Amino acid sequence: MTTDGPAIVVHPNGFNLTVSGTTKIIFWHSIERVVALKQDLGTHDMIVLLVDAHGAPEPVVLAEEMPGFADLFAPMETHLGVSPAWYPEIMLPAFEPTPMLLYSRTPDPNA
Repeated sequence: MTTDGPAIVVHPNGFNLTVSGTTKIIFWHSIERVVALKQDLGTHDMIVLLVDAHGAPEPVVLAEEMPGFADLFAPMETHLGVSPAWYPEIMLPAFEPTPMLLYSRTPDPNA
């Protein structure tokens, strides 16, 4: 495992994402929406979280290949009410995007 790639570090108030020497700090209270999906990489799928945070110009992309990804599961349940059951559920069917809305600060008007 290389230390030069993206890494996620969870702390009590949120998490840090470091990519190419630049660190983004995301606080739990600033998260407005979390979507999980799979990306088809040809030979395998990669599960990704897209995190919309207040004030961020674009979603923060967290890939399961990043060190610290699994460390998000318990704090997401504690702070956002997101059960870790989403992770095995999103795996099937293989090679399909299967997007899942995991968290939204505002209710979905289409639900």
